[in-house]
This record gives sequence, structure tokens and C-alpha cells, in this order.
Amino acid sequence: IGSHIADALLMISDIGRRPKLIQRCIDYYRTALSMVRKEVFAEDFAALKTRLGLALHAHAASSGISTHLNEAAEAFSAATSIWTIAEQPHRWADIQNSLGGLLITMGKITREPSLFDRAVSIFVKIIEVQNRTRAPLIWATTLANIGAALKEKGLAAQDMELLQRAADAYRRASQVFSELHLESNAKAVEAQRAELLQMIAAGAR
Repeated sequence: IGSHIADALLMISDIGRRPKLIQRCIDYYRTALSMVRKEVFAEDFAALKTRLGLALHAHAASSGISTHLNEAAEAFSAATSIWTIAEQPHRWADIQNSLGGLLITMGKITREPSLFDRAVSIFVKIIEVQNRTRAPLIWATTLANIGAALKEKGLAAQDMELLQRAADAYRRASQVFSELHLESNAKAVEAQRAELLQMIAAGAR
């Protein structure tokens, strides 16, 4: 019941951008995890760890405070120790994408460019395992995340080449989203690409 309350609080806090609710959500997930034995209820444990990581990431992203990010990274790591690349490749990929997104947020908050490189490395590993043919949605989502990481590093370094690479990643992701008839995803990625192309054009003048 506690985990369901936490799920609801996370949705409400995300919609209303209410940090106090995010903190309550985190507390509920922590309490639920304290009652779940990993060795007995491994699936439930992994799911709760993933949700806790997402809630901690949401807290950091909304507050601009990096305090919870290390705990979030640990939560994702704990989940992938159960949902492994060999046994649960799709779940593993989803969590790794979340971890990469976490590193992007951490890089933006701490202004440490190497974190964007770490995020890209994680994303590249995902698309090596889950290629376009085998898992097109995961592939496209990961390409979009690569675009996000390259964009943030390019903006931090004012590097037009990185921004161009980010735009290309967005373009490739958009193509697959369109093929899958996920028009909202395609439009969101195209909007990011258009913004980048404007920046590149302005920088070339």
C-alpha cells in the first residue's frame, strides 16, 4: 500500500511541481524497501529501487540540489543487479537509460562535463545490446538521450561539433519514432533538434 501511495504522490508532485510531495514520496519508498527482503522478493525489491531512483532524480531535477543523486544512482545499480542484462535486457536497458539521464542532471547541476561523457558511454552500451532491429523503441529512446547528453556538453563547452552530433542523434531517433507511429515522441525530439540547429546556425555566423 505504501508503494502505491508513493506512486500516486510522485504523479501528483510531477504534475503540480510540489517538492514537499516528492519528499513524502521518497519517504514512502524508503519505508516500503525496509519491509521487503531482497532475497525473498527480488522482483518487488528491484521495482521499488527503480521507483525510488526516479523519485530522487525528480527531486534533484526540480530543486537543482544534487544531494540525492548518489542515492538515486545506488538505487538504479541495485535494481540492475536483479534485472540483469542477460536475464531482463529490456528492463536493464530502461534502468540504464534512467541512470544516464541521472548523470545528465548531475552534470548540469555540478557543471562537471565528464558526467555527460559517462552518460553517453552508458547509452552507447545500451544501443549495442538493444539494437534498432531487436528493440526499436529502446534504440530510439536511447539515441534521443545521447542527443540530450551531447547537447548539454556542447552547450557547456560552446562546441558546435558536439551540438551537430546531438542534432544528428535527435534526427535518427525521430525517424524511428515516426516509423513506430509515436508522433508525440517524434515531435518532442524534432523540437529539440530544431532548437539545436538554430544555435548551430547562430554560432556559424
